[in-house]
Amino acid sequence: MKIVIAFILMLAACRGNDSKKQDSTGDSTVSATQPDTVAMATQTPDELTAQDSVFEDGSVPISWTNAGFDHPGDFKLFLKTFKAAVMNNDTAAIARVIAYPVKGIKNEREFRSHYGEFFSDKVKNAVTQQRLDRIFRTSDGAMIGTGEIWFTERTGAFYIIAINPK
Repeated sequence: MKIVIAFILMLAACRGNDSKKQDSTGDSTVSATQPDTVAMATQTPDELTAQDSVFEDGSVPISWTNAGFDHPGDFKLFLKTFKAAVMNNDTAAIARVIAYPVKGIKNEREFRSHYGEFFSDKVKNAVTQQRLDRIFRTSDGAMIGTGEIWFTERTGAFYIIAINPK
């Protein structure tokens, strides 16, 4: 039963994300398909619903709205599938959510051919260890770990806007 509920939640998070989206200039489009890897059990449901406005160390991130996220719950569900894609080295799923170009990556072909350089052990560990109720946010977006990956929301879809492998 829990697997069915998790699957339904994942589908809800990915709703309508297979459409064309405009980039920040409004001139070109990128295809936005969220990772489709389903199996992921490292987060508890509590992380999805736990308060995330004050962290254990007392730090206070800016609001989800000020970070540019209209759907933080959907973003957390997206991150669950993203974690699974990283754990499974699903380069196709990861490549679909990168807002090209990003620093060091011009396009999907380049990303896939250099995947191991961009998704180093440090980056993979940051992704898999990230708690969903402790996602740091600034006006630049939301980050995993200590800035290994930065995300943004554009028209209801989630994109990687920076990868910092070192």
